[in-house]
Amino acid sequence: MSVDNNGDLSQFSMLDLFRMEADSQTQILTDGLLAMERLKDDASAVESMMRAAHSIKGAAAIVGLEVVVQLAHGMEDAFIGAQNGKLALTPNRVDVLLAGVDLILQASRLQDSGVIAANVAVVAAAKVGRPLTIIVEVRVVSEQRERVAPFKRRVQDDPAVQQCYSITGDGDFLLLLSASSMEEYEAITERLFGGDDNIERFRTSVALGTLKRSFEVPLAPVL
Repeated sequence: MSVDNNGDLSQFSMLDLFRMEADSQTQILTDGLLAMERLKDDASAVESMMRAAHSIKGAAAIVGLEVVVQLAHGMEDAFIGAQNGKLALTPNRVDVLLAGVDLILQASRLQDSGVIAANVAVVAAAKVGRPLTIIVEVRVVSEQRERVAPFKRRVQDDPAVQQCYSITGDGDFLLLLSASSMEEYEAITERLFGGDDNIERFRTSVALGTLKRSFEVPLAPVL
């Protein structure tokens, strides 16, 4: 990845730009922390590292990498404490901070490795005129690939379908739809199911309220 001679950044996504910023600022952090191991009281290095951590924190917030925001915030606080004489950057603390730098670099590449599937903004649907969340269970006549493929394409292409799962049990698919009204919902069902003789039936439930909505994935076993 490189910037052209005119400094044009339009070819890069926000995550690409974050990675470029993270690479630059973590190098400053690494150099500064290694310098602290040699020169115990390098005020200029601490100042540079505090600014680098602050830059990473802001960049991570823009792309929604909350774990990096928290890491960088903790590092920034440590450097501010060192500047104010409230925290000594002992060898053990320097090692912890270096480990934090490694974690920031790893987190910045999680999307490349497929751990992060997408970065999205969660919109309050009711605020944009789409107050209805509708769950639809669909049963098909045949699950043979050629019979079900047209339905799958329609589901993938329709913007009103927020999520779709292939399921076990009485139904074959479970859809989560967003709609502005029941009239629009009827139009959505006509688009998805109308004229398809492989749709045996579909059953509709309308969400009356939201108790929890999250895309967080526990990274440790929940016992």
